[in-house]
Amino acid sequence: MSRPNPPGASPGRFRFLFVLILSLLALAAAILASLAVGAVRLGPAAVADSLLAIIGGAERDATATIVFDLRLTRALLACAVGASLAVSG
Repeated sequence: MSRPNPPGASPGRFRFLFVLILSLLALAAAILASLAVGAVRLGPAAVADSLLAIIGGAERDATATIVFDLRLTRALLACAVGASLAVSG
């Protein structure tokens, strides 16, 4: 037996929202992984500390420079290129 749907809701909408949320979580995980992996291996705590230091306006050390100037720009550019390719078909 199928579950009854709330009024105004279709099963396709719930599936769309589920896939959208799952895709956004996978994108966030991929971005975080790309911030940690490189020539200089950084742990998740170092990446988080660097991002918080950048947001908080604290003095940037070498780790924050690596994360912000190199890896974050690479990750955001990869997202923009992926979105462009998805739109183009």
